Amino acid sequence: MGAFLADSYMGRFLTIGLGSVCSFLGVTFLWLTALITQAMPPPCDQLTRSCKTATAGQLGILVCALFFKSIGAGGIRPCSMPFGVDQLSNHSEKTLESYFSWYYAAASLGGSLGGIWSLRKSNVSRLLATLAFYIASPLYVKRKATTSLFTGFVQVLAASYKSRNHPFPSQKSGYHHGKGSEITVPSDKFRFLNKACIIRNAEQEIGPDGLTLDP
Repeated sequence: MGAFLADSYMGRFLTIGLGSVCSFLGVTFLWLTALITQAMPPPCDQLTRSCKTATAGQLGILVCALFFKSIGAGGIRPCSMPFGVDQLSNHSEKTLESYFSWYYAAASLGGSLGGIWSLRKSNVSRLLATLAFYIASPLYVKRKATTSLFTGFVQVLAASYKSRNHPFPSQKSGYHHGKGSEITVPSDKFRFLNKACIIRNAEQEIGPDGLTLDP
């Protein structure tokens, strides 16, 4: 979901930034359950082997912690690696291999330190990382979000249904295609969707340059 929102609406920088804030809030709520005695149920009685159930407030704090942590992870994990690639000026195979190696090494080190550190230290490090991320905002390459994939897919379905009674063209020039595209004829897979790119009225849909007037 985070990758979809980043690519279609919000962009990777904003998605990672909001994910970092949510992750910080999640760990904060989780830290409160260990810091405040009233935020968690009392210990079980070892003699009677009975335990008191958590109150609505205690469950609410735990649910908030898990909710914000999941939102934060969903925003950071699918976007951090591609966002790092956006910062590279050289996208050669050697450069990408080196980047991926350092990325996974840093992620493994962070996971190891997170397991050793207490919640307080972990939360402080998250806060500092979030602040540093936003402070360095002017230095980042920020790619804008593109058109939603779901929107394009729905448009294809609508166009295919609208042209359902139109016969398939017998010539290769009977289909819409992008400028400079090497593929001018759609494949036979999911052939019913090919009607979305049929030229129904060349005079109204094709310009003097041979390209679609309203793609």
